[in-house]
Amino acid sequence: MTLAIGLFLGLIIAIIRVYKVPVLSQISVAFVSVIRGTPILVQLYVTYFGIIRSVVYGQKRN
Repeated sequence: MTLAIGLFLGLIIAIIRVYKVPVLSQISVAFVSVIRGTPILVQLYVTYFGIIRSVVYGQKRN
């Protein structure tokens, strides 16, 4: 599942950068530089403690 999501996002970002869509190209460059510039452990912490926990706690409230 993760491989499919990564492949899809990578393909979309590559297409945007190749065709040089003005606004989306700048956003994709910023996204790639943020992902490449942060350590993988920080990304894992943000994913687990930020995104996943907020989704789980959001479902428990309802």
